Amino acid sequence: MGPEATFREHPGADLVPGRGDRHGTPVHVPVDRAEGTGTGVSAAERAATVRRLADLAARPEDFLGPGRAGGRSGH
Repeated sequence: MGPEATFREHPGADLVPGRGDRHGTPVHVPVDRAEGTGTGVSAAERAATVRRLADLAARPEDFLGPGRAGGRSGH
């Protein structure tokens, strides 16, 4: 399975409805890590969320949304 297929199956891969940005790049629902963070606004908390998003063992319940760390996927 390639990285794009892996990302589509990832718990943080929900798409924001609409056309995406001005170039058509899909925008994903921003999330916060559910455990070990407060408001999710600090750089350290956003980094913890991004590290968890990068973990292929992450599960949907590891995240709360909407949050502050969002992603985009290429086409």
